[in-house]
Amino acid sequence: MTDQQEIELRIPSIQPGVDIVGLLHRVDPSSNASSSASNSGQRRIALILHGLLAHKNQCYHRALASALPIDSFRFDFRGNGDTGGDWTMGNLGNDVEDLSSVIRHLHHEHGYAVELIVAHSRGSMVSWMYLSRPEADLQRDMGEKTYVEKLVVVSARWHMHKVLESYARFQEGFDKQGFYEWNITSAGKKRQYIVWPNDLQAMSQLTTPVNYVAKLNTNTHVLILHGTADRLVDQQDAQCYFEALSSNRARHPDTHRLHFVEGADHMYRGCTQPVVDHVLAWFSASGNKTEQSGAATPSTSTSRL
Repeated sequence: MTDQQEIELRIPSIQPGVDIVGLLHRVDPSSNASSSASNSGQRRIALILHGLLAHKNQCYHRALASALPIDSFRFDFRGNGDTGGDWTMGNLGNDVEDLSSVIRHLHHEHGYAVELIVAHSRGSMVSWMYLSRPEADLQRDMGEKTYVEKLVVVSARWHMHKVLESYARFQEGFDKQGFYEWNITSAGKKRQYIVWPNDLQAMSQLTTPVNYVAKLNTNTHVLILHGTADRLVDQQDAQCYFEALSSNRARHPDTHRLHFVEGADHMYRGCTQPVVDHVLAWFSASGNKTEQSGAATPSTSTSRL
């Protein structure tokens, strides 16, 4: 990679003996494409988060890391990819703690300021949950600046109760043996995960993210992306996020946008480049305080790629 390098980082998680494994993608600070330093002088970084039973190199993740003009870190949540440890479908709290561990380590050990989070599916909910934490908790991780300037939520679910419909096939396993054996291939490896009925119920009983969205710092610019061919999470969920942000009178209408990616399914198969291109364009525009990164009315604030 020209003017770029990638190194593996292992970050201690809160689970004893378990490290969070990820790839730190570094852009040469002398490169013309790089604008690596923040206003505070800290090195800027983007975090790229995966979704349910996924991994750090899935979807658009690798391509986005290569295209961003700042350093990035993409990692596997516990029980996924190269990261060991416990995994339960219904416990997003574990993922939130992993995100906290990553941000705290990158800030205190490497001097990074997280400027951008790009989160897919389950990772989006994890981001909302983390960023709505009390300021004292965020300060422990981030230092003096307790918000992230830019957040991209991709294929994010709003109506959590619909996971019961999405994963209705689990019921046969529940009825036969009391649990469902979920066999998948992830990062080239065959894996088996056990889903218990209470896991699915716990996930479905998560409240809609309305309270998390309301607590998001109004200085955080938000881009919502959703595929028009997504059969797992309805397009209406993306609209719900946009409307929740728009209903906050303290938030300027130019700080959030919604875009639909034509023909893209939940995993953006064959549509990774449009996602990368649009994130880059929005990242550049929202970095300029004089440029609009949103709009005041639905007719101009939502679009299709």
